[in-house]
Amino acid sequence: MSATALTPAAGDGSQDPYEFRLGLMPLFRLNVLEQVRKTYDADGITELCQSIAGTGLINEIQVAYMTPAQARDYVQFVSALWHRDYGLADILRMDPRQTFEQRTERGRPVYRQLSDRRLDRYAVVVCGHRRYFAMKQLWEMGCEQCQETYGTETPGACWARHMEYEDSYVRVKLYSQLPPYEAMALQYQENVHQRPPAHQQADAYDNLFVLAQQRNPELTVVAFAKQVRASTGTITRARRFCALPLQIRADVEQGAYGKGSFGIAMQLERLIRTLEPVPETLESWRLRAIAVQPRADSFTREVSATIARHRGGNVSFGVEDPDAFGEVYMAGVEAAGRKSVLLRALVMQLFAGNEYLSRALPELLSGNIGHPGRLFWDTSTIAVWRKLLGLLAQTEPLLAYAVEEARKGEARQLAERDIPLLDELATLLLTPPTAEQPDLFSS
Repeated sequence: MSATALTPAAGDGSQDPYEFRLGLMPLFRLNVLEQVRKTYDADGITELCQSIAGTGLINEIQVAYMTPAQARDYVQFVSALWHRDYGLADILRMDPRQTFEQRTERGRPVYRQLSDRRLDRYAVVVCGHRRYFAMKQLWEMGCEQCQETYGTETPGACWARHMEYEDSYVRVKLYSQLPPYEAMALQYQENVHQRPPAHQQADAYDNLFVLAQQRNPELTVVAFAKQVRASTGTITRARRFCALPLQIRADVEQGAYGKGSFGIAMQLERLIRTLEPVPETLESWRLRAIAVQPRADSFTREVSATIARHRGGNVSFGVEDPDAFGEVYMAGVEAAGRKSVLLRALVMQLFAGNEYLSRALPELLSGNIGHPGRLFWDTSTIAVWRKLLGLLAQTEPLLAYAVEEARKGEARQLAERDIPLLDELATLLLTPPTAEQPDLFSS
C-alpha cells in the first residue's frame, strides 16, 4: 500500500490519558471480542453505513495493539468480565507489515509501515464497534445507492468508490500500552454517547466494578463512577439490578414486562429492598407485570402505595390484595365514569392468579404442595385460589357493564348461575379438613 496523505488530528495526543498513534489497519484483521453492547440495531448500523459511504469515517476506531503477553492478559480479563472462556487462539494475529502509522515528512502527514516487524502482534477493537460493523457491511454489501445502481457486486466494489483507502484499510487510533482495565473503562466511557440497552449496561457496570474491587478493595462506587464517567446513581442502580433474582433479570432481557421492563424490574427491586416479601408474594407481582405490562410510572405508583400501606400497618399486598390496582385504576374509573375500567383491573388480577395456579398445579399433582418455604405450599395456594374465586365473584356482575347490549342478558345469567357455586367452593376451601373430608392439598 502506498503512503497516503491525511490531515493529522489536532494536538499530539498528549490530552489523551494513554499514548496512542494514528494509523491504518486492514478491517478484517481487527479482532472484536464481547463488550458492553450485546445487541446492535440493524437499521442503525445500515444508517451509519450510509453515513460513512457519504462522508467517510470521521472518528477512528480505537484499537489495543498488543504483544502476545499483553494480549493474553487482555483476553483473560475480558473472559473474567463476561464469564467466558476466551484464549489467545481465539483472536487473529496482526502482521505488522499490514500496519501503517501516521508520520510527518517534509511537513506532510503520510503513512509508513511500522518499524516493528515482528509477526506477533494482536489488534483488538476497544471502541468503535458500531463503526466496525457498519464498515464491514459497506465492504460486504455496499451502500444503498450502489446496490440500486450496480446491483449485486463483489465485496469491496462499493468500498473502492467511496472510501479513502484501498484493500479494506481503515483509520485507527493505536494504543500499544493500554492495560486491560483501563481499556474497559475507555470502552464504557464511549458507550455513554451511544447507550446500549439498560440491562446490558447495568450488567457491564456491575461486572467491571466487581473486578475493580478485586484490584482495589477500597474502591467506592463514587470513585468507580468517575473512572467510567457515569453518575453514582447509575452505578448504584446497576448494582441493585444485578442483585435481583435471575428470573427477573431474564424477564427484562426478554422484554417480558413490556417496553419499560428495566424500570419495572427496578421497582420490583425497590419492593424487595423495602418490604422483603416472601417468595410467593414477589412471584405474584412478577406474574402481574408479565400479564399487564404496565407503564413504568403506573407501576411505580402502585409500588409506592403498597409500601405506604405496609408502613401504615396494612401489610397485605400482592395478588391477594383486591385493591392492588386500586389507586391507579379507580382514578381511571372516576375520570372516565365507566365500570369497564374497574373490570379491566379485576381481569388483570384474574390473569395473574390463573398463571400462579397453573404453575402450582404440577406441584399439587406431584405431591410437593405442603412444604412451607417453597414457592407453592398449601396455605399460599389456597389463599390465592380463594382470592381468585372472590375476584370472579366481583367480576361476573360487572360483565353486564362491559359487554355489548345484546349480550347483557347472557352475562347476568352467568352471574346468577356461577356466583352461588363460587361461594360454595370458597366455603369448602375455608373449612378445615376432617377425617371424612381429607385435606386435598396435603402431601
